Amino acid sequence: MFFKTGSHCYIVQGELQASVYDLSENNMLTISSADALMLLELNRGVPVEQVDNINYILLSQLIDKGMGSYYPHNAYIEKVRFGLPPSIRDFAKNRVRISNLYLNINDECNLQCSFCNTDDRVNRMTGCKRYSGLSQDNLMGENDYHEVLQQSYKLGCRSLHIIGGEPLLQWELLSIILAEARQLGYSNIFIYTNLWDVGQVHWEELSCASLVINASSHNQNLTNRMIKNSPDFSIFYENMNKLKKKEFPSILM
Repeated sequence: MFFKTGSHCYIVQGELQASVYDLSENNMLTISSADALMLLELNRGVPVEQVDNINYILLSQLIDKGMGSYYPHNAYIEKVRFGLPPSIRDFAKNRVRISNLYLNINDECNLQCSFCNTDDRVNRMTGCKRYSGLSQDNLMGENDYHEVLQQSYKLGCRSLHIIGGEPLLQWELLSIILAEARQLGYSNIFIYTNLWDVGQVHWEELSCASLVINASSHNQNLTNRMIKNSPDFSIFYENMNKLKKKEFPSILM
């Protein structure tokens, strides 16, 4: 069992005591220096059972306040920041701009590449690496994607990169995101795919996007050596020919 403080929570240590700051609610919880060291260990991924002098009462308080959670796996919690320091607020007011938005819509993959990490460590290559430790309860929903697309567009973003896992395995969600991006006005949309499974794809709906194809190999022999489930390479070859006939925009990596 693992415990992590929330993405919006920061632990600040002082000489005599420490605090947990909740930036989303602008709250502060004063804790002892020993408890701060305990939380820092937990945030580094040390299992609860292996931490000395664990303070379960404090952990329960953090959960009740929405400042922490237990996880069955060693979840990766990326910290977020709110606001800007006064020294740069005026400078950045009209200059903050997001150039590229990367949306990871799933962690499923139909291949078992020998070089791909599937344990609880975060070790991802764009559009390829899988991570099995994410809690299904914390996945984004359609409304979340709508909000991210909308707010990013307002900040000047026009390039959308859809990654996974294998995004084409989540066609229903992918279709919704593409429709939303088109409606908002995203001019550059890229979908990162291995192109091994396009059976459920509606090509007309993909006409607004370019496919960035991650080719693991170029023949059956090399496929067998690099991909553990040894898919039929002719499928990949056929799908590439489909793109060529449709004059579909694509980038081969």
